[in-house]
Amino acid sequence: MPTLYKCFVALFFSIGISTASVQAQQLPPVELGECEGYGIDGDQQIQKTLRAIRNEDLALAEIYAKNILEADAKNPHGLYLMGEIALRKRNPRATEAFFIQCLDVCPDYKAELQYIIGLFLINSDQAERKRKGQEWLELYLENPMRHGGYDDEAEDLLEKSRIVERLIANPVPFDPHVVRGVSTRADEYLAIISPDGELCFYTRRQMKKPRLGGPGDRAQLVEEFTLSTNTGNGFDAGEVLPEPFNSNVNEGAPTITANNRLLVFASCKMEGDYQNCDLYYTVKSGDSWSPIRSLGDNVNSPTSWESQPSLSANGDRLYFASNREGGQGGLDIYVTRRRPDGTWTDPKNLGPTINTAGNEKSPFIHSDSRTLYFASDGHPGMGGYDIFYAHQGDDLEYHEPVNIGYPINKESDQLGLFVNLAGTTAYFNSNELRGPGGWDLYSFELHQAARPEEVVLVRGTLKNEYDEPVTDADITVKNLATQEEQRIDVDNLTGEYAAVVKADEPTIVKVEMQGAAFSARVINSETPNESGVVEADLEASELRIGREYRLNNINFATNSYELDNDAMLIIEEFGLFLEENPGVKVDIQGHTDNVGEGGDNLQLSKDRARVVYEYLIDWGISPSRMTNHGFGETRPVESNATPEGRAKNRRTIFVITGL
Repeated sequence: MPTLYKCFVALFFSIGISTASVQAQQLPPVELGECEGYGIDGDQQIQKTLRAIRNEDLALAEIYAKNILEADAKNPHGLYLMGEIALRKRNPRATEAFFIQCLDVCPDYKAELQYIIGLFLINSDQAERKRKGQEWLELYLENPMRHGGYDDEAEDLLEKSRIVERLIANPVPFDPHVVRGVSTRADEYLAIISPDGELCFYTRRQMKKPRLGGPGDRAQLVEEFTLSTNTGNGFDAGEVLPEPFNSNVNEGAPTITANNRLLVFASCKMEGDYQNCDLYYTVKSGDSWSPIRSLGDNVNSPTSWESQPSLSANGDRLYFASNREGGQGGLDIYVTRRRPDGTWTDPKNLGPTINTAGNEKSPFIHSDSRTLYFASDGHPGMGGYDIFYAHQGDDLEYHEPVNIGYPINKESDQLGLFVNLAGTTAYFNSNELRGPGGWDLYSFELHQAARPEEVVLVRGTLKNEYDEPVTDADITVKNLATQEEQRIDVDNLTGEYAAVVKADEPTIVKVEMQGAAFSARVINSETPNESGVVEADLEASELRIGREYRLNNINFATNSYELDNDAMLIIEEFGLFLEENPGVKVDIQGHTDNVGEGGDNLQLSKDRARVVYEYLIDWGISPSRMTNHGFGETRPVESNATPEGRAKNRRTIFVITGL
């Protein structure tokens, strides 16, 4: 049975030799050209050569053609026929040499020879031969004697060659480093790192005794779905994932949501002579993964290949590669959307902007949900598979893909690139660099032009007033610029949640729960850690008279009671809460730490409570439903002996006075 390793290598080495566009197709019949002073009537050797070629007896044809050249070394017909024989014998260098000699003797012999010479030269690895290939193709396109059958191909080759020249002339920064821990003396491939940067899933291939074998069993090459965890000083060496994983020998190519709960991966098996890959998923609850399930018959098919999945950070979209019928070319990229009940919609082809008549594969949708990275041999590039990126516009259509640049892309195939949450670091697998093993995971700083939109990952735990996890509430992420709202799943055991939001747009995360008090945070005011993660716990506590609840993000400058923008945003959301709960009455209270004079702190706390109260009145809340008080430093909730305690004591709260 083919292994994931073979499938992975097939991703990287799936095209033939550079002249396949000529050699793989049915070659046209041999047709002699014309050259003044060199007729063909009565020349028995030429006629014998033509018959032998038509009968596919190339050995005999070569004997006759050599006889022609022995009689006259510059006979253009003999040189042409030797070139045709070499072409049919799949010898491009000999074909090129004989056709060039033919045109040296007789420049107008056949225009199409210029195209074939140009084709061979332009596909060379050498810059000088590529340049000469361009010249030959330009000569062909300028030749009035050409029949025009190769015009489109010649123009396409010239365009691609000029693109390669531009890419090489304008290199992008590229300094790859091996990712330690994940990369070992074994092979590691098909890797992905979770948006929070804490987990790395991949396949490891190494010599190992079978897990269920006996003591006498010999070690053999095995592939294991593996997880490495970020320790803060890099990734650890990894552990084989427990059940339900590794039940099938061909599991891998994973993708995971920002909350580290929904994992989608590919599993492959042989069906006759056909290697069929389908997509499966599992959901983590607490520390356990659910049984593995198929994404559904509308996504998977026994007659098509579905693999290389990539989930949007919030889990609402899944991109993957497939060779299903109705596409633009061989392999295309599709997207399916997750319904509220967890099922997936019929996949949609991304269309001709992304997909070509060639192959597109290895999609990676960044956590911004707007930047798609993928590999293509259909868009112009360095040759083989190149990495491209495309940004999605406000109309949700993708812009024209952009080549990520040389030397990230080179003549060999490049696939499997993904980018961290911050958009600053890209990762890829390679066996071409000097790492600890064969296939290893590498990272490099991604140049500015290829970076996605700036986003942050907000995550936290939803708890009640007794510090217990709350699992029956909803978390809503609200973009205050667009007023769009999105519901975020809460883990049904731990109360944990996570969502990705834009870094440059005001966003509020709030609790939605019947009978619960207002609890929300303005995300943009929070400071993310090095991985771009904002920790934002929320409280979902029952509304109760006399109970106090904190208003997050109402922060004042020293000795000031002026509201900043974040404070106004959270107060407005609190105003919406009061509108939706008309029976609720509140007392707005201000509190300080013990730094400074007690009398000054008392007055400052009163002023701060008053400005919140007045803002709510201006916003439309009746004064009959609200009071306001300041208590200075007299009611601490933590010790003032530590900076953390003083920060908790500096607070603006509301106390329920009526329901």
